[in-house]
Amino acid sequence: MVSAKPHRGPRWLMPVVVALLIFGIGLRFTHLDQKVYWYDEVSTLLSVSGNSELDIVQDFADLTEPVSPDFLQTYQQFKPDSNSQDTIERLIQENPHHPPLYYLLGRQWGKVFGLTPVSLRGLAVVISLGSFPFAYWLCQELFAMPTVSWMAVALMAISPLHLAYAQEARQYSLWMTLVLGSSAVFLWAMRCSQSDANQTRSPLGRVVSLPSLSWGLYSLLLILGFYTQLFFGLVALGHGLYALGRWAGWVYLPSDPVAPIDSASARPGGRWGYFTASAIALLAFTPWLWVVFREFQNADRLTIWTREYAPTRLGMVKIWLHNLSLSFFDTGLERFSQRLIPAYLAFALLLFYGVYHLSRKAPTASTLFILALMGTTALPLFLPDLLLGGRRTIMPRYLLPFYLSVQITVAYLLGSKIAMMGQQAKSKAWTLATGVLLGAGILSFGAYSQADVWWTKSFNIDNVAVAEIINRSDRPLLINNGPVPFAISQTYHLKTETGVLLEPYCTNCQQDSEGRGELNIPEISDEIAAQFSDRFLLNSYSSKDWTAQLAEWSGGTAKLRYQGRVSQLWELLP
Repeated sequence: MVSAKPHRGPRWLMPVVVALLIFGIGLRFTHLDQKVYWYDEVSTLLSVSGNSELDIVQDFADLTEPVSPDFLQTYQQFKPDSNSQDTIERLIQENPHHPPLYYLLGRQWGKVFGLTPVSLRGLAVVISLGSFPFAYWLCQELFAMPTVSWMAVALMAISPLHLAYAQEARQYSLWMTLVLGSSAVFLWAMRCSQSDANQTRSPLGRVVSLPSLSWGLYSLLLILGFYTQLFFGLVALGHGLYALGRWAGWVYLPSDPVAPIDSASARPGGRWGYFTASAIALLAFTPWLWVVFREFQNADRLTIWTREYAPTRLGMVKIWLHNLSLSFFDTGLERFSQRLIPAYLAFALLLFYGVYHLSRKAPTASTLFILALMGTTALPLFLPDLLLGGRRTIMPRYLLPFYLSVQITVAYLLGSKIAMMGQQAKSKAWTLATGVLLGAGILSFGAYSQADVWWTKSFNIDNVAVAEIINRSDRPLLINNGPVPFAISQTYHLKTETGVLLEPYCTNCQQDSEGRGELNIPEISDEIAAQFSDRFLLNSYSSKDWTAQLAEWSGGTAKLRYQGRVSQLWELLP
């Protein structure tokens, strides 16, 4: 890293950052029970608890009596006599593409605070708080400008993207925290490995040198990252390309405004430290790499949906524009809104100008690092979608390191602009732009805090509307014709008097269940029917064939009561 002249920034910045941090942290812990507890989160608790989809399918195979919503939710509690090995085995069998770290943390967390959706969401919130100090540290390593570092913290504190995943009982907040932390420690280790840094001692005195300590910490964070998300490997690849660029001398350009007189003197050492740290991390991750290799066919089956049902090229571009704005502004369920096209374009132009400003004004080493991180985490997903078709890149959760790079780029643009001295008019203009951007984040936070559903709950965004119809009946019977996590998710919105009748099928089991995607309704005896005032049938992603089967089975007496984005609710009339 090349030290730049420090900028204190305007006096208002620190009070604003503190206020936004308090606001952002407070809202992260607010209404953890309000959002729909959706398919993926149900799957998380199945893994954490040691239960499996196959257990439920087998338990309900011969069950003809309706059960209560509370009964289905018992599969979200610890399986009797289960342990951490059961959690790992469940992941190997049903989600081998999900490394186990977050799930094992969730299991230990659940033993202390209880295993509930709110509890696991609370774990994700607590983990997300680590992103703030790591973001500050990373920006200091990149730019040595407190104004930029505090700007990055402010943007992330009220980023709707960060809030949505901080309240998700999944591994994504841990992934973001480790991306920021490993990147900061990596740059610190590179800096400690300068030719004169080998004489520097760590706080441990003569026991270990500072470079050795820093590379050891980097290796640990790599291991944690690998065991959190397989795509963390792309982050490590970005680090490696940056290191090769530094060692090859591809850092300082003739026009670099901060290049030292002798560029060669600033080339870092640390080759042995980096390769040793990376080798140790890869070796430590070998057991799960073997799991992925051994279960590759199952993992490929479970992720094939990312390569199917791709939008048109124009549709992809629209979604990309929308997703680019999510780091700063979010409206909820809409994937793309015509009325917000000017806002989408403004955010895109802000990013493009931010990259331009970064390349012109920042140390070239910093620019290289951010572009390497952007490229290695985005291009491996963008190119297949463009060339082969697919929808990998329309899911923001797969591109979180890319969006972190976007936020840091914008933070440098705004932070460096408002810190300018002697250009008051331009400084005020950028201060106003900063206020607008922060205001957009605050408005998005407010909208999110009041909503029951959000785009992150995609497969179950109809839960609330469906439950409102069912719960109007005195004694409703719900026949759920869907996969296991879908069925369990709906029960969290049903009143306790509801009877639930299932013949569920697996989505993650290696064994293919009969009736997947077809009309699959258990026999309902007259005695059971007499116990309930109304009968409903719930299905997800109904096809024309399924609808035709229903019409034939019911003799045309099934009445469509609700058509949502995902779900269809039918009332089965006498």
